[in-house]
This record gives sequence, C-alpha cells and structure tokens, in this order.
Amino acid sequence: MPPAAHDAAQLLWRCRQSGNVIDALPDALRPGDAAAGHAIQAALAQVAGSPVVGWKIAATSAAGQAHIQVDGPLPGRILGSFVHAMGATLSLAGNRMRVVEPEFAFRLGAALPPRATPYAVDEVLAAVASLHPAFELPDRASPTSPAPAWRS
Repeated sequence: MPPAAHDAAQLLWRCRQSGNVIDALPDALRPGDAAAGHAIQAALAQVAGSPVVGWKIAATSAAGQAHIQVDGPLPGRILGSFVHAMGATLSLAGNRMRVVEPEFAFRLGAALPPRATPYAVDEVLAAVASLHPAFELPDRASPTSPAPAWRS
C-alpha cells in the first residue's frame, strides 16, 4: 500500500471519529487518479479495523454521476462497524449531509471474484440469493464540492 494512501486514510478516519471537517486532503495526500483513490479506500478499511462485509455502488444514474462529476458508477466498501440491524435507532447529529438514502441490498449466494472480463447480467442475477431494503446515511469529511479528490 502506498504510504500516501495510508496517511490519507488515517486522516480521513480521524475526521470520521472526531467529527472534524477538512476542506480537502493535503496536496501530498490527494489521489492523482481513480486508482489512487481506490488505494485510499482500501487503506481506510484497514485503518478502521472493521471487516469489509459488502460493497456498494454509488452514482448509478446519469444525474448522480453529473452531481459528483464522474463518468460512471463508483464502487465502495461497506464496513461491518457501519451496518446496523433492522429497527436500530440512529442519529443524524453531526452528519453534515443530513440525508437518508433508500437503497437496494443484495445478498449473494455465489461469489463473483474479480476477473479480466466483465460479468454478464445473467451471471450476476444467478449469483443473487436475496434482495433487501436498506438505508444509507452518507456523510463526508469535507464541506466542499462532492467531486472526487482526483477531480478537484
């Protein structure tokens, strides 16, 4: 893991834990491209010490992509420490975005490991064991534009 990715992840995790806000990552820690951004995301899972229990896909619509200035959907890790049981009471106190997003959560019954060629829709559908309603309480460590750091 690149040292800058680990350092960026530590800074973001400290902000998450303390509620502190930063305008942006320091220049030395800013990812230069999507791959560097993904490295920070991987490092964040390690720094948080929480298992990855799933994945999410953000910006699945053209409008969502335009809003955060990206060209396609973005994958993201779901950490176990941020998953709550049905009926849990959660607070938006300290949450800067103050929104709740309805989501679809799919439980896979078969693995879809990384491979060189994209999976066909039929292959993905065959791997889905069940579909569940879910809610996301998104937040960010920066009050500025939602554009990815490599685009700022």
